[in-house]
Amino acid sequence: MDKQRIQDFYPKEFHECFGCGPRNPDGMCVTSHLEGDEVVTLWHPHQHMQLRGAANVLQGGVTAALIDEVAGAAAFVQGHRNKGVALGDLPPFDFVTAYLNVNYVKPVYMDRPMLLRARVTEAVRRKVRVSCTVYSGEEEAANADALFILLEHIRRDESA
Repeated sequence: MDKQRIQDFYPKEFHECFGCGPRNPDGMCVTSHLEGDEVVTLWHPHQHMQLRGAANVLQGGVTAALIDEVAGAAAFVQGHRNKGVALGDLPPFDFVTAYLNVNYVKPVYMDRPMLLRARVTEAVRRKVRVSCTVYSGEEEAANADALFILLEHIRRDESA
């Protein structure tokens, strides 16, 4: 059985996003799904994202961007849970990263798949705190704490 992609419920304005946008040919095209209370992503590093001078190691900023995407997906899911509705049953809303602290534990290797697991640890009104763990192959490579703010009443102007 296929798992439903969380990004399928994102507003169309997100389709150009560098991290998760399916219409961004230069982006990472991150997709996530729910496993219990966790948002999970399996992602394979792109060769052009390799750390210069460190063969076979992913550049750390890419790891941070991936964490931001997966933790953001958890915040998006929480926005729906806050209202007690299923994914896609809310009018489009935005959320922004207010804080992201990444602890790099080990290198992320280019030839190994990355597994990211994000879990909401606290949700108070519009603030959603998320923890995320990153695995390179079977080894923990990074962990992070993030804070997102849900912006329910702000929408982009589609004519811009």
